[in-house]
Amino acid sequence: MGIPAPYRVACRQAARLFVVVLLAGLALGGIGGRPAWAASNVALRKIATGSVACSTAEQPWFANNGSTADRWCSRAPGTKFLQIELQDEYDVSSFVIRHAGAGGQPVAGNTRAFSIQVGFNTRELDTVVTVTDNSDSVTTHPIATRAMRVIRLNITTPTQTADDTAVIYEFEAYGDRSPFPGENFALNRPAAGSAPCRASETPDKAVNGSITGGNSDKWCSRVQGVKFLQVDLQSQRVVTGVRVWHAGAGGERVAWNTRDFDIQVSTDGVTFTTLRAERGNLQSMTFIGFQHRSVRYVRLNIITPTSDGNKAARIYDLAAYPNALPPTPPAPPLPPPPPATPPQR
Repeated sequence: MGIPAPYRVACRQAARLFVVVLLAGLALGGIGGRPAWAASNVALRKIATGSVACSTAEQPWFANNGSTADRWCSRAPGTKFLQIELQDEYDVSSFVIRHAGAGGQPVAGNTRAFSIQVGFNTRELDTVVTVTDNSDSVTTHPIATRAMRVIRLNITTPTQTADDTAVIYEFEAYGDRSPFPGENFALNRPAAGSAPCRASETPDKAVNGSITGGNSDKWCSRVQGVKFLQVDLQSQRVVTGVRVWHAGAGGERVAWNTRDFDIQVSTDGVTFTTLRAERGNLQSMTFIGFQHRSVRYVRLNIITPTSDGNKAARIYDLAAYPNALPPTPPAPPLPPPPPATPPQR
């Protein structure tokens, strides 16, 4: 004997409701505090530093080791911080913080007020999350997806009481490694430029694919007037974007980031076309996209090297990519000509 029709309808309705509730829950909060849209915890076991720990068993690196069996704890006066260096560039869309209650402590120890800052280096950070009245043991903080190398948690009110002890069991950041738009055509290609500041700071250092080798891992020039850095791609290449890493990307002062510069391209190394004139830049990394160009030479002309009057131009790396922009769509076909008007009689 089959199931009566009313019961079959009720079962189907209940199943649909379960699916809707499940999908909504996953979209809003994921499972176990992990955002459903996130690919992986890119902060896991990366370099962690922070305010002075309560004890040797409560160091910053216990807050990103993937376990709530241990923690980072600090009683340092004033604002306390936990900082994670991702060691590469990642596109991050959400953070999860596991506070005192997530580790089995009283919820009165949950962090009350805090902020999250991100950036490409420790000197140039933007605030993307601000919380002033939290009481939850696990908090999730979605943001508009953005690239970053450094994440910093600043704790201004560490508990729900007058206790000044900050406790974080886990700090997680969800995203993916930033996709570079195709092969870097400038990587290790012949480079030329204005006379270097030192013998160790020659143009080839700006196309070696590295920004982490210290102060000498860059091209630097103090010549008077406009300074230039030029790379020969060694053949005609279709390029749609150029990325430039300035002083701050290598750990130097952000005030030394290149302020005013032009991006130029050429097919013969003699006649150059300016594709972008950047003015007033303050960022440590700039990306300049443009429509497809067949070029052999890419040239950076530096007009104002810094924002604080320092006369030296500093470029840690320059890259040229083929797929920064989608191809220009073909022009729509022309409409057919109107029919010929028959001659009047």
